[in-house]
Amino acid sequence: MFRMKASAFAIGFVVGFAVVALSGVAGCGGGGLEPEPGMSKEQAARMGGKADGWDYCAWFGWYGDGECDTFCPEPDPDCDVPRPTDHRPFCNQSGVQGPGWYWGDTDELVELADCAGMPEPTCCLIGSRSEGWCVNEGGEDRLLVWDSQCHQTVRISLWGEPCGPSIGYSCYQGEPLWCQGLPGEGVIGGSGTCRDHGYCEEVADCEDPANLWGHARCIGHATCEENRCVWHCDSTQPGPWSWTTVLLADVESDHPYGHDQERQWVVTRPGAERIRIHFNAIEMEPYYDWLAVSGVREESALYLDGEHENLWTPVFEGDTAIITLVSDYSVAEWGFRADMVSYYEQLPHGRCNRNEDCGTGSTCIPANCINPYEACYGSCVDDDRCEQDDDCAGDLYCKNVMDGVGTCQAYDWCDPETLHEDCGDLYHIAVPGFWSCVDNSCRWVTDQP
Repeated sequence: MFRMKASAFAIGFVVGFAVVALSGVAGCGGGGLEPEPGMSKEQAARMGGKADGWDYCAWFGWYGDGECDTFCPEPDPDCDVPRPTDHRPFCNQSGVQGPGWYWGDTDELVELADCAGMPEPTCCLIGSRSEGWCVNEGGEDRLLVWDSQCHQTVRISLWGEPCGPSIGYSCYQGEPLWCQGLPGEGVIGGSGTCRDHGYCEEVADCEDPANLWGHARCIGHATCEENRCVWHCDSTQPGPWSWTTVLLADVESDHPYGHDQERQWVVTRPGAERIRIHFNAIEMEPYYDWLAVSGVREESALYLDGEHENLWTPVFEGDTAIITLVSDYSVAEWGFRADMVSYYEQLPHGRCNRNEDCGTGSTCIPANCINPYEACYGSCVDDDRCEQDDDCAGDLYCKNVMDGVGTCQAYDWCDPETLHEDCGDLYHIAVPGFWSCVDNSCRWVTDQP
């Protein structure tokens, strides 16, 4: 009897142990050998995420580990990326046409790709003709799809577009822009328009602390002229004498000029001490037809016939130059065109045309003017040295950096030796071309004729 009871107990113990052992692995599968320790996700993916009843993702704790594992037998919570409802691409692993990037608002396919676990696309190359959505692959951004309005999707505005807290749009920080038209300090909300620094519609815009435009360092007042802020020094201290050059309009003959003519054109700059004229082209019948250029004081006139290009006249005393065309009864040539005038005048205090007009330790910062037919004076500012943009005050930037040291200049200022560094980050029209440094100012030159 004793031996029979002992055998029964032993059999019961073995059966019970087997039940406990099997129930201990019921959550991860069973029936086969346990997964090998150290198995990689790549190995598990090649096996479909399970084998012999074992769920590898559950066994190794890959569910909810921060990576989207699409090979798991059960849905991985890491793959539940919120779907956007606006016009931006998102990773849809269960897309109609297969895994890849799809538009959030239309569910249309952008690109088939194994995008699981990749960072969300970002709006890149804002303001250029290549603006669109970029994806980061291997640490480098790749343009996924063009979208000229992606900056609006991420609530960023460019020049001339609405901005402000009431609509939730801010001006693009990649350009020197400010939100013009917002209410004063202490007022919540409001909306405005993104403009470049120095833009104005009224004097209050020039006095807005967000409008970081530069001006001469003197006691004075601001005015708004042709949508540009202009600073007027109140001091009666006279400024420097300097040559100012502007474009001329409508100072040219008919092409060709007529027979038996004697016509005059008068160019005047009130207050100037001296004056001279630039001709970009002259074609007169030699010996018989001519141009005479003279001042208003007793001095020799300049007589021109034949063909001339890119010609500056001698300097004439006074504030006026007179151009006279005389032709005979036959043979009329193309004529002439005068395109520039340069006059020697006394500038307002604190204003300048070039660095030589400023005192020692100061630099002439060019102004951003839009009318090339009127004088556009720069401002004398301290010749601050800098190593980076943050070292410069106001709307000045660290330019002409060589050997780690540069000077604080206007945002579109450049030096031919550091052209690419000075101009490379500036906004330009969306037409193929290249940067050029003209009179220390960045100019975008298009490839188109």
